[in-house]
Amino acid sequence: MIRLMKMILLLVSLLISTSVLAKEFSGVMVVEVMGIKRGKIYYKNKDIFRTDMMGMIQITNGDQVYILGKETKKYTVTDREEMLKDNPSSAFQNIEELLEQGGLSEIGKEEVAGYKCVIYEGEAEISADYPEVPVKIWYSKELGSVLRSEVEAGAPVGKIISYIEAISEGN
Repeated sequence: MIRLMKMILLLVSLLISTSVLAKEFSGVMVVEVMGIKRGKIYYKNKDIFRTDMMGMIQITNGDQVYILGKETKKYTVTDREEMLKDNPSSAFQNIEELLEQGGLSEIGKEEVAGYKCVIYEGEAEISADYPEVPVKIWYSKELGSVLRSEVEAGAPVGKIISYIEAISEGN
């Protein structure tokens, strides 16, 4: 279960991997793992964004990350730098940094949610406790964001697919 949660964190991190010049948008975030899970993503800029999925709301505002449990009505406030130390996949907040780290190769182009995307494939680290896993991402230069990702998690989870649909630019 912990490995599954780390995989989902990786996917959410990949889905909010953006360019420094990314456009403001919102959309429906979909994660396909042991069923389909849907949520919302609201992206203002690289420092301010929110996800609402699987009973949790995560708000990043500058150096602070707020995680709220809807059902438990409890919240946690975490320093963004601490979160990055504890979860290497969270470092994928900036697509340029992700591509500079190497290990990803351009393998094609495809349209996702009406946006032309470049497809990259390679390996990504989800934590120091697990080996790197195969990753494929679809990056829209127009929107400045990753719109789809696939991670091969291995048994018993298998492939985890995530994507953003119903994208609305602006507020």
